[in-house]
Amino acid sequence: MIENPYFKFYIGEWLTGDITICDLKTQAIFIQICCFYWSRQGSICLANVKQRFKQNENEINQLLEYEILKTDKSENIFIDFLDDQLEKRKALHVKRVNAGSKGGRASAKQVLSKRVAIKSNNKSIVKEEEKKGTKKNFVCENPPNENEIYLYMLSQINDDGITLSREDIKLISKTFHNHYSKEEINWTYRPGGTGKPVKIQKWKSKANDWILKEQKEKNRRRNDKHR
Repeated sequence: MIENPYFKFYIGEWLTGDITICDLKTQAIFIQICCFYWSRQGSICLANVKQRFKQNENEINQLLEYEILKTDKSENIFIDFLDDQLEKRKALHVKRVNAGSKGGRASAKQVLSKRVAIKSNNKSIVKEEEKKGTKKNFVCENPPNENEIYLYMLSQINDDGITLSREDIKLISKTFHNHYSKEEINWTYRPGGTGKPVKIQKWKSKANDWILKEQKEKNRRRNDKHR
């Protein structure tokens, strides 16, 4: 078994990912699920998660709803950014095993040659990242202004059980616009909450997610109040 004492956690990806749409309790549960997933080499199913986190079914459902946790037909759990790291670790492990089986040490000339190759490769990577960077800093085509967002969200009141007030909608639309218009986000999102930023093609779909999340939260607060 490959020893995996830790996984990489990128602060920037977390702060700009869809995970920030979830409440803080759900975010905390996600971190614990990640640790559980990592300790099992990425091999757990939904039943394992629900059994281990019996008191957090609402948070688990929220993570599934926003596709931060993904499942297949057999209900195996997938967490994209951890799967990428596991695959890289496995590939590195195989490479080291194969290198060790050949025995011997590389000569000074071979080491120097490798270093030159690595430096050359690093330069290529930097140039490629610079190219990606120019593409990454795109501006969303026709990004909506705060008033457009407000009017759209307002039109969703009384539709499919949406009972939010005008004041609620005004606050949500302002928060939505401020979140996605940040320079570091720039109308992008990270599928599953992690990974590379993807341009938002349909902002109204994202707006609907925010409305539904706020409606669920409002229903929860009302239910708690009547208990």
